[in-house]
Formats: sequence, structure tokens, C-alpha cells
Amino acid sequence: MDGSPQSASADPRPDTTPPCSPNILPPELLCEIFAHLDRFADCVASTMVCRTWRMASLAAPAQLWNYVVSEGRKPDVLAQVLARAANVPICVTVTVLNTNASHLASAFQLHMHHIAHLSIHIGEDLQPDAARWLVVALSSPAPILETLIVMDIFGAIPAALYGAPPETSIMSAPELSSFKLFGEAFYYALPTLWPSLTQFLYAPPSEVLTTAVIDEHIALMDSLEILGIELGAWTDPQWTSNAIRMPASLQTLHLVCRSETLDLHELLQRIFPCSVRLLTIDYVLGCDVTVATELVAFMCDRFSPRDIAIFSSTSSNDIVLEVESDNGLVWEIYCISLIFERAMFSNVRTLSISDPEWARLHGRVPAPLLVSLSVRIITPYFMVEDGHKSLFLDMTASGLLVCPQLHTLVFETVPRGSLYSLGHMPTLAPEMLTEFMHNKVVFERERLAVLRLNGIDLLQAVVESVITLLGHVDDIQFGPGSNLNERDMKRMPLGWDL
Repeated sequence: MDGSPQSASADPRPDTTPPCSPNILPPELLCEIFAHLDRFADCVASTMVCRTWRMASLAAPAQLWNYVVSEGRKPDVLAQVLARAANVPICVTVTVLNTNASHLASAFQLHMHHIAHLSIHIGEDLQPDAARWLVVALSSPAPILETLIVMDIFGAIPAALYGAPPETSIMSAPELSSFKLFGEAFYYALPTLWPSLTQFLYAPPSEVLTTAVIDEHIALMDSLEILGIELGAWTDPQWTSNAIRMPASLQTLHLVCRSETLDLHELLQRIFPCSVRLLTIDYVLGCDVTVATELVAFMCDRFSPRDIAIFSSTSSNDIVLEVESDNGLVWEIYCISLIFERAMFSNVRTLSISDPEWARLHGRVPAPLLVSLSVRIITPYFMVEDGHKSLFLDMTASGLLVCPQLHTLVFETVPRGSLYSLGHMPTLAPEMLTEFMHNKVVFERERLAVLRLNGIDLLQAVVESVITLLGHVDDIQFGPGSNLNERDMKRMPLGWDL
């Protein structure tokens, strides 16, 4: 046996592993492969794949061909890909060019009945003949269409409709719930053709909103619940001050302002009163401090604030203001910088304010009805005393909040372990809290009812300071920190994507 290899003992168990090769992929991956392949290739001939692959592709059209993009494809390929989807509800994104407009029209006429989501991007140099083909495509009935996005910045559709036969109209889509239009408004009977429309996002191509579009067209959308408008200016062709009609069903109004100096208070004055319960105004490029101050003053005068939240990051130009009024209207303004008027807090019951904005209060600010005050420490810095590190509350600002009815005072930071965490549980010295209650707030009670620390520990190294603090409050409570950035998720739920 010397020099000969040692023989291994035979395994008595049968080998149940199926014969496989590195060049053979498992069947469960086929749908994923085809789903990604469809976005980068035109058509895959059946001779290029094995019989198993071909049978899987034909048996599962909902997984393989439910998302179709025309960009980068040959003009006649879109119809072939749509045909592969059989009658499965599909999502289609097309870019309309002079070279493919007629092919798109033919494809839509054949397959519009099973398109559930449609996004149309119209090229800059679209010729009138090509635009008419697009009008023909949009006149096809769409029985299951739920979302329609039209990016018509250069006004190809209205121009084509103007020269089209009188019987030409926009598609009949009884299930359409979301319509997003970047372009001129359609001057056709949308309410009768789209009875289920609940969301409408509108951006005029010149960024100039004409009030007639709202009054004569949007107001007729009887089921509309959410309306978003992007604008840089607004105009009234009739130069009147009459009220602007809104749908009676409207609950949410989003205004996206693309001008730092756009003053909206006159437009809002003509829109309200209406059924809107949530109003958001987003100055995406920032807002002039004078414009922001006048707008907030108008809103506070028109809709008496009950609960206010004011916060920002480290910059004073990205203040977010959230207000709930006495009548139930919630209004939010984003990316502004403003001067706080004293009358702003005259009717407020609860106030939540971040430390950069607290420093912007000047003089004696009356808040006669304020019951709860929360100070959000979002830009913390620390002091070291007797070897202990604790949060530092800036006492240099001259602001003094006069709130005789104050019941609860809260200090809070972000929660530990969150994305914006400080990395440890911060502490706050009791003498800092005592000094704050002496120098920054005025209340009638001899002792504050509740002091609450959210996401903050109380430094207890100096017993005398803790005893002094306990002499000024009835109860000290502790809780988790608040997610100060969760509000960013609420901004403008209507985007330009499918």
C-alpha cells in the first residue's frame, strides 16, 4: 500500500442533489432576470433562451412585462412589448418624439385598456403633426387607468387640441384617481370624464398661475381631495377681487413657491373660506424675511393659532412653522425666515420651539393662554462644571415669555440611537433649569406643575442644586426624545414620479 493513495470509504447515503452546472440558473430567478432585461433590451427571441425560460416568460407576464419604458427603444418596439403583457395591468413611461408619435398612438389605441399607470414626457421640438398623433392616443378609453402624468412644458397638447376636430376629447378614465400636469390646463370636460379624480398636481409651464384655471376648471372636480400647485407668480386676468372657488370636497392644499418674494396672502384671502383642513406652503428656494413675516401675520390674524410648532436646523433661513388654528385648520410653512410678532402668541395654548428660534424672541412676549411650552434642543453645546458635562441653555437673549397660565415646561432632544443622535444621553444641570424658569418665563403659579425632560437626564452631582429645583416644581417627569425630523416626511406627498 506504500506509495498508493489512501482510498476513502464510500458514503452509503444516496446523492439526491440534482445534476447542475454553473451555466444553468435556477427557475426561480428567471422572472427577475426578465424584469431587468426588459428595461435594457428591445425583444428577446425565444431561440436565445431555453424552453424553461420561454415557458416562464409566457406564463408570468405580470412579473415580466408590467413596467415598460419607451426611452431608448426603437419606435415600433413599444407595441411589441405591450403585446407581451397580454391583458395584465401595466405601468408605462413614454417620451414622445417626432420619430415615435405615430407608433405610440397605434400602441395606445390597442393597449390603453390595460394600462394602469401612464407617464408621458413630451419633447421640446414636437411638430404639430406628431402632437396630433398624441391627441389621438389620449382620446382612447382607459377603463383601468389610475395615475396619469403629463409633462407638456411647451404646450404641445393644447396646440394640437385647438386644431383638432370638435369631437376630439381627452380620454375617458372612470378609475383615474391621480393626475399630474406640468403644462397648460386641459380645457375640456375633465369632471365628467374623470369622476374618480381625488389628487391633482398642477404646474403651469411659465410658473405663473392664472386664477381662471382654478375657478373655471379645478373647482369643477367634484371628488378632488388633494390639490398641489407649483407657482412662481399668480395673476387674475379679470383683475377682480372676487372669491376663488374651490371644490367642496377639497381637504388638502399644497402650494410650492418657486420665488423668494412671492406674497400669497391676497391669493389665500380669496381662496378662504373653503373646506380645506390642511394647508402647506413650501418656499423651496427660501423666502424673503419681510414676505414671510407679513404672510405669517396675515395667517395668524385670519386663522387664530391655538397650537404652534417652530423649529429649524442650524440655519435661521429654513424655519418650519406648523400651526393648528381654532377652527381646526392646520397650516404649515416651510423654508422661511421671519420676525416673530408679539401678537402671534396671544391665543396660543401650546408652543413648541427649537432653541435657535427661542433666541430670536425679543422683549416681553405675551402668551396669556399658554399652558404647555416645549423647548427643543436641536443645536446643543455643552458646559463642564465640577468635572461633569451637561447641556448649556443660552440665557443671553432678551426674550421673556409672559405666560401666566403655564402648567407644563418640556425640554427635549432627539432620541438616543436615531440617525441624528448625540451619541449619548445628554444631561442638564438643575441650576440651568432653575435659571431658565426665573429669567425666561413668567407664570403666576408659585410652583410649576410639571417639568418634563425628554431624551435628557437630570445632572444630580450637586445635591443642593437639585433641592433648589425641586422647590420650584411639583413634578419632574422623564420621557424619550422626539424625532425632530419626522415632519420632513409630510412635505408635499404629491411628487412627479409614478
